Amino acid sequence: MSQKTHGGVSRIDSISKYGHRSSLDHSPHELFIKLDELQGTTWVERARWIKYEEELEPETGQWGHPHISQLSFQGVVNLRLSLEKCSLLLDRPASNFSAVVQQV
Repeated sequence: MSQKTHGGVSRIDSISKYGHRSSLDHSPHELFIKLDELQGTTWVERARWIKYEEELEPETGQWGHPHISQLSFQGVVNLRLSLEKCSLLLDRPASNFSAVVQQV
């Protein structure tokens, strides 16, 4: 347990055996990701992920069938190197990038 004072108000955070604060929301959230590619001076949407990946068919302009994305071996190696050499900021109580930067 740790006690923090924020704006004159005391708050007690309990830290679980896994190291995360129980006062944070750890429930799964809906996630939508889209991949845009810069072509000349305009951004063109190429793919999107809503649970599964969908790619835009350039000939028809329609979204293809949803499928599970595959990682290349080089992508897995890059991920491993990033995890070994980079800092990870997990469980930051922030809703945007600038709030995370202020905490660091």
